[in-house]
Amino acid sequence: WDIMDKQFYDPNHHGVNWKKMFGKYRPLAESVTTIEDFDDVVRLMLGELNASHLGIYPPPPPNPVHSGMLGLFYDARYRGKGLKISLVEPNGPCDSKSVHLKPGDILLGVDGTSLTPHENLYRLLNGKIGEKVILTVQQRGKKPREVVVEPVSYSKFLNLEYDRWVNEKREEVHRLSDGRLGYIHVRGMSMPSLERFEMLLYAEGHKRDGILIDVRNNGGGWTADYMLAMLETRPHAYTIPRGGGKGYPQGRRPLYAWTKPFAVLINQYSYSNAEIFPHAIKTLKLAKLVGVPTFGAVISTGGTALIDGSFFRIPFRGWYTLPNGVDMELHGAVPDVLVWDQPGDVAAHKDRQLEAAVKTLEKEVNAKSK
Repeated sequence: WDIMDKQFYDPNHHGVNWKKMFGKYRPLAESVTTIEDFDDVVRLMLGELNASHLGIYPPPPPNPVHSGMLGLFYDARYRGKGLKISLVEPNGPCDSKSVHLKPGDILLGVDGTSLTPHENLYRLLNGKIGEKVILTVQQRGKKPREVVVEPVSYSKFLNLEYDRWVNEKREEVHRLSDGRLGYIHVRGMSMPSLERFEMLLYAEGHKRDGILIDVRNNGGGWTADYMLAMLETRPHAYTIPRGGGKGYPQGRRPLYAWTKPFAVLINQYSYSNAEIFPHAIKTLKLAKLVGVPTFGAVISTGGTALIDGSFFRIPFRGWYTLPNGVDMELHGAVPDVLVWDQPGDVAAHKDRQLEAAVKTLEKEVNAKSK
């Protein structure tokens, strides 16, 4: 309470009587007997602020147990023995010539233990990351066989799934635009994502008429201004070597520059710096935003360690739009073209926001070419 009283970015605490909150929650905090219950009381108190970038996190547990991941998705409607595979993650543990699993195959067991309705697959994979395990699998119309795989960590699995998702989106943009438009998804506002963004501006945008920049499902970070520096560059000259055509040496620029049309995809899972970026795009009138309003979680945050080893977040600096000074906290970036997902879209591999963004950007490209 004291930290938020002295350091929260808004001295008015979003209109909450913060002194009153002290009297409300101190008796609850004093009555608990476990750190988990104490943290819950703190979270209830923080919830009164109706703000983002808040939280209390206990010390990590000693010797946590992690389950290995096979890189498989399963058909939830299947009612037979084992688990019916619906998708094999590209480049995952089961995507190799020696294993050769494919959608429709049945996973029957792990290391000799059959998968029954009462057996948890991930319990069988506890502590198996990087270890060899034997899977019993069956293809339709054939006898069961055994294959050896090495499960990966959950973080590695997420990276594989992310790559698959991005490739699916990129191929869809290429298909819808007949190859005229490129596609870049920005996973986070971090240096690795920034380096990848700069590389793809050239690799994906080369010889294309426009590019879609997707910051949906982006948790934020700090690199919005670096991205903007690549997108708001205005040409001031051109070069012509003897016998050549017009050009400009990219090597003279500190960052790769994109000077063709682009559009930005946003959604309710775009957070923090991934909201500052589309806010800036709209304020500077650089491109159209497509999707749904962002979450409205924009405060610069830091944190401190507490005496029990917990970590406590401290939102200390607000962000405000020009020229009217609107606080980006609780005010998400609003798209120019509003498109909501519909129930069943994900299962049908339909992305209506992406489709609308392609149409929007094609109009921009066609208008500029006239």
